[in-house]
Amino acid sequence: MPYRLPGTEYAAMLKTSDLAKRYGYCLKKIADAGSLYWLESDEGRCVIGPDERGVTMLPIWPHPQFAEDYLTRDTVAMASWFGSKPVEIGVHEFLNEHMPQLITDGYAIAAFPVAPGRAAVVTAAEFEANVRYELAQIE
Repeated sequence: MPYRLPGTEYAAMLKTSDLAKRYGYCLKKIADAGSLYWLESDEGRCVIGPDERGVTMLPIWPHPQFAEDYLTRDTVAMASWFGSKPVEIGVHEFLNEHMPQLITDGYAIAAFPVAPGRAAVVTAAEFEANVRYELAQIE
């Protein structure tokens, strides 16, 4: 179940152009809440790419409202991922069950996109290390 997201916090995170700030917020919220969200359609997880380097990205969000909002801001995603919905994944399930395959397959994580091209992009291994660090601060 998602944490309570105050409207002012929601608006502030959508407005900020500071990707490092939004990435840090994303990591802390995922660790605190114990879950993250991705979009999923009848065909499976929604991914971005591959990009010009051949890298496929898994977009993730700290709250389902941000994921839903993304679909209204990215017309390509709206069309490509029509009918998709945010799916909650426990952070330990994500790290232990999904992350090894994402790393093996060379995925990157598009952390907290709010519009096309506005996400902090890190390798899956970097994201895993960052999330584990945040979890270690609270567990």
